[in-house]
Amino acid sequence: MNRQPLTNIQALRACAALAVLCYHTFDKLQQMMPGSAGWLAFMQLVGPLGVDMFFVISGFLMVYTTWDAPATAAQARRFLLRRWIRVVPIYWLATSAMVLLLLLAPGAFRELQWQPLQILASYFFVPFRNAMGNTSPLVGVGWTLNFEMYFYLLFAVAMLFPRRIAMLNLALVSLVTLGAWLHPQHALLEMMTSPLLLEFSVGSLAAVLLIRFAESIPFFALFAGLLLLGYLQMDDAGSIGTALLKGVAMAAILLAVVAAEQRSQLRVPKAWQALGDSSYSLYLSHVFLLGALARVWLRLVGAQHATLFCLAIFALVPLIAHGIYRAVELPITRRLQRAFAKH
Repeated sequence: MNRQPLTNIQALRACAALAVLCYHTFDKLQQMMPGSAGWLAFMQLVGPLGVDMFFVISGFLMVYTTWDAPATAAQARRFLLRRWIRVVPIYWLATSAMVLLLLLAPGAFRELQWQPLQILASYFFVPFRNAMGNTSPLVGVGWTLNFEMYFYLLFAVAMLFPRRIAMLNLALVSLVTLGAWLHPQHALLEMMTSPLLLEFSVGSLAAVLLIRFAESIPFFALFAGLLLLGYLQMDDAGSIGTALLKGVAMAAILLAVVAAEQRSQLRVPKAWQALGDSSYSLYLSHVFLLGALARVWLRLVGAQHATLFCLAIFALVPLIAHGIYRAVELPITRRLQRAFAKH
């Protein structure tokens, strides 16, 4: 197996995080300056695609990085520990910050109230429908992490079997089929059978294609993926079909970029790699930063100059988030990795 580092995939992570930033910047813009979006409305379309890319990348990387791992309980535990170190501590910090804000300024939140069960569920990645009908955790973007942690659990179970990829995809497809049949209304069951699980499935199969056929994957797949995404923005396909096709489109883009790197045909600039390195910090912190910067903008500039506001956000938020990554996320992750190195 080719063990070359996948640096180009960091650029895709950066694009995914910036797409989500687009979505929430547009939402904040609508709150600050209603009706002023104009041509900036494209950000509302771009935003959700970032989540699709994150899910496909996760499915891809979990298979790629564990391809040679033996089917043992010890390997499954090691896998879950590495995922816990990577995801949980920083997310718990962000959740704790939100708990503090909810205590200090409860009236500042449109869809949150002080609900102990929701707080507990947020820490443990369990979807919970609060009294206002909102199923997101305290840190709103954390709904995707609920999916990620659920996928990691399924993957860890699949690692107990020699044919883990087949078992994983059988489980994912079966769960989605069950959801389409039963239409569960409980927040947890909705997540456990969501069509979005198919994006992890497609990502896992993309890893198999890269490992076995890297030399044969054309760069044209990038443009095919982009064209398919453009079509899906105008398509009214059902949720299962949409999730599957978006997964295929994102997988085509991912495979084209990564296969080109493995053939030494494409290497993204280091600035994009660095932005990809800090994409998790950007993903978790941007909602906090958006709120703070919007308040400053309204005080200094007022409810005007929508385009300049967006430019300021895209200049400052990634920069601050990279600082958070260097000062907080990276030291914590490295310290925990050293502490658990023998486990």
